Amino acid sequence: MKFTIGAVIADRKLEIKSYEDLAELMKGMKMLLEAFMKLKNNIDMYTYKYPRPAVTADCIVITKEAEPKVLLVQRGNPPFMGAWAFPGGFMDMDETTEQCAIRELMEETGLHVSDVHQIGAYSKVDRDPRGRTVTVAYLAIINEPIAVTGLDDAAKAEWWSLSTLPHLAFDHYDIIQDAMKYYKIYLSQGL
Repeated sequence: MKFTIGAVIADRKLEIKSYEDLAELMKGMKMLLEAFMKLKNNIDMYTYKYPRPAVTADCIVITKEAEPKVLLVQRGNPPFMGAWAFPGGFMDMDETTEQCAIRELMEETGLHVSDVHQIGAYSKVDRDPRGRTVTVAYLAIINEPIAVTGLDDAAKAEWWSLSTLPHLAFDHYDIIQDAMKYYKIYLSQGL
């Protein structure tokens, strides 16, 4: 029995004119499928059925003045567009949460700090309407307000007296309460 099958594979015309050609093609396809399955199994080894939250970092900067001030940004994007919040954002895959907090502070306000102290991780299920997000908050203490400006996705950046804070976005009111506890401890230790 004689037959001819024609096909185009990867822009190359392939003609199968005999059973031997067909057997060779099938052997090659089997090897390709085995290689694909091995690759898939390696990928599956690092893929989990459990959903993973996004990770963010926030930087709370407070001054050492008699009447301390805290640095806030007015959000330029949803959610909470127009509301005030701490400088912060999503962590990149090649950085720590500490590096993220310092980077986001610089990107959103122009202020650079190098000494930050972790004050906590915040993981309320509904803390961010965009989805499941965990944030790690850091405290930076500086002597006095430094000129800042709203950059990146921050419409404004301003220093606020701790006694007259505006309504804060997300769960930042809870975070400022913890930040104040650590602030007092660090000041009492002369940090």
